[in-house]
Amino acid sequence: MVQSLISLLVLLPVQEKPTELQKAAKVAQELKSYSFQITLRRREETTRYSGVYVNEGDRLYLASDKARLARKNGDWWIAEGKDEWKSVASGRDDSGDRRGGARARAPNDPHDLALKLADLVTHLKKERSDKIGSATVDVYGNNLPEEQAKKAMEANGRGIASMWADFAPRETGLLFHIGRADGLLYRIEQVFVAGATRSEKDDVKIVLDFGDFNRARLPKDVEELTR
Repeated sequence: MVQSLISLLVLLPVQEKPTELQKAAKVAQELKSYSFQITLRRREETTRYSGVYVNEGDRLYLASDKARLARKNGDWWIAEGKDEWKSVASGRDDSGDRRGGARARAPNDPHDLALKLADLVTHLKKERSDKIGSATVDVYGNNLPEEQAKKAMEANGRGIASMWADFAPRETGLLFHIGRADGLLYRIEQVFVAGATRSEKDDVKIVLDFGDFNRARLPKDVEELTR
C-alpha cells in the first residue's frame, strides 16, 4: 500500500512556482490603467512610441512622430500628422492598405507582451537591484536561443516586428525590472542579436517603460472619441 502510494506520488507532475515575471505579468493584466513608452533602436535609427492603456473598454492610445492611434473594444481610429481622427478597419490582413492597417501598425499591448514573454522565459536569474523613480526594483534576466528569440520578437506585435523585415534574430537577452514592494513591472529590456561574426553583427534594442499605475488618463480628445 505504502509502496503504491509512493509510486503514485512519483508520477504526479511537479507544480513549479511561478517566476517573478509570471507574477508581475498577472498583476499587469489586472491594472485599471497605465502609461507606457517604447523606445526602439537599430544602428543609428531610433523610433519612439508613447501611450496609455485603460482596462475599461479595452481602450488604447498610441502616439509616434508620424501618427496617433486609438482603440476601444476592437474599433480603431487613426490621426496622421495634424489630421482629424478617422475610423479605420482593424487591419487583420497583409494588404498594406492604410484602412486595413491600423492593427497591423500597432505593437501588442504592453501587458500582453509581458504575458507572452512570461510564457517563453521559464527561468530567471536575479542580476541586480536598481531604482526607477522612487521605486526599488529587482532586475531579472535570461538569454533565449534562436527559435525562442524569433518568438520573443514576434511577441512585440507586427507593428514592431515588421519594421525590420530583413532582421532575423539569432539570440536575445532580456531584462525585467520588477518592483520589490509592489510586484509591478516597471521596465522590459530586449536586445536581439543577428549575425554570426563580428563583421555581420547587428542588433535591435527595445525598451518598454511602464508608469502611472492605476491612475493613467487618456488625452481629452481620445477620451471623448472612445466614450
